[in-house]
Amino acid sequence: MRAFLSEFAVLLAVIFALLCALAWVSSTACSAKWINSGMRSEWTPFAGCRIQTPDGKWIPAESYREMP
Repeated sequence: MRAFLSEFAVLLAVIFALLCALAWVSSTACSAKWINSGMRSEWTPFAGCRIQTPDGKWIPAESYREMP
């Protein structure tokens, strides 16, 4: 029983580490994509990559289109 609990704890730790790494990679990719736009960007687990428009609203990054 003790071996099972320790293996289960290791499995949970590995899953948690993978989720943290995925979140960090997604956040970094979001920031890198919008760094030269002059707009603030953020990544959250439930909303994904969002940008702050010039009027102060936060919108999904994939919804933003710049009109010439």
